[in-house]
Amino acid sequence: LFYPRDDVECENEFWGLLGGKPIKIKAASEAPPDDDIDDKKATDSIKLFEISNAEGEMKQIEISERPLERKMLNTNETYILVLDNDVYVWNGRKSNLEEKRASFENAKNIITSLNKRKETRVVRIYEDAEDTYFKSFFKGFIRVSQFVSESTYKEEEDKVNVDYALLHKKTQNYVEGIMENMFEMKNLKMKVFVVMNKELVEISSKEYGNFFENECYVIDLVYTKPNNREFRTVYYWLGQ
Repeated sequence: LFYPRDDVECENEFWGLLGGKPIKIKAASEAPPDDDIDDKKATDSIKLFEISNAEGEMKQIEISERPLERKMLNTNETYILVLDNDVYVWNGRKSNLEEKRASFENAKNIITSLNKRKETRVVRIYEDAEDTYFKSFFKGFIRVSQFVSESTYKEEEDKVNVDYALLHKKTQNYVEGIMENMFEMKNLKMKVFVVMNKELVEISSKEYGNFFENECYVIDLVYTKPNNREFRTVYYWLGQ
């Protein structure tokens, strides 16, 4: 952020919006690394509890093992994932009614015991119907599709150091190959738009394949058939 330092009025307005100019401004080198603070804070604030009556009585057991993994969620039990602003109640497919009821009540008690805001929401989700945000906290939920050949994909869980630009390029070539071979589409030209304020805004090809659930998209395909006639197909994708 830059402003003309020789303009006193501008400088006063700038600091006024921030609540006043401090007596001393620390140098950037004096500040601790933001990423380290945020990562540690985020890790420390996340808690996972198992709610189970498998041994005859209802128990709430905190799971301290890290990192969190998908395999920690037992289909026979219920779990509570505590985040900074949200609390998730995860119901396994084979969990019983008593566990489901107890997990929801326990989630509300946890909000009180951890002095969280009263507005903290409790979200109930079910096995195999988890949202992306919940999945992002567990290793083993999200798979990466790795291109292998024109007819095969290999699924690898939590692959690190993935070259997503190369992966995207290979995937795009693969899709174009399918279009040409299966649907006889040649000279394929594609544009993708996101709907913003009732207007179509074209997005960069680097963002193709990323669809956000709260957005709507329009995909415009122009191609030629073997008879050299040009065709156009328009698809739309509606988020939740």
